[in-house]
Amino acid sequence: MRVKIEAHPELEDVGDCIKREALEAVIDEATAIEGDFVRRLFRPGPWERFKRCLRPKASVEFSVGSLYLARGEYDYLDFAEALLIIDLIARGRIGMAFEIARITGVGLRGRYRERGIYLSFAGFHGEVELIDDKLVFHGEEDDIILSAGEFLDAERRFLESLTFELKALFEECSEHGLERAYLENTASLRLLLKVMKYGNRLDG
Repeated sequence: MRVKIEAHPELEDVGDCIKREALEAVIDEATAIEGDFVRRLFRPGPWERFKRCLRPKASVEFSVGSLYLARGEYDYLDFAEALLIIDLIARGRIGMAFEIARITGVGLRGRYRERGIYLSFAGFHGEVELIDDKLVFHGEEDDIILSAGEFLDAERRFLESLTFELKALFEECSEHGLERAYLENTASLRLLLKVMKYGNRLDG
């Protein structure tokens, strides 16, 4: 069964985005009602706004045969994180990733549920679990099953492009003096990639 994983990220002009977000932050602050705790709670501050400028959007697809697990316009980094979590489920290392995330304070998208790890991304909402070397996706409709090996083979091409995209994103952040934004935006990805790379050593 053919497994297809694709993402074509595009980053908005960072300089223009930062100017717009800075202006909106000033307007928010100027029009805020003193004591309006709810508004302040849900309105992002300037730093969170600037970080959003450095999160590429992408046209994404994750399909199995003629069935689409996920597709559409979506945050590229969030899509990559979901795929890396599925990778570690396929490799049997997801528990290690969540434990390291707990220790280091890095937030991950997945959550333990009765039938596996719950994920919500690009149109997929459901649990993913590994049963006898097969990945089972319990979505909102019928279950979709594919071998862990088929997923990992398809993901390999995506990982090659991810390495390139992260390097390009870091260079863009550095150009605007926003290396910290890169580190915060990619913290979960970098943790998951390290578990993938050094998983066997971390076991012992």
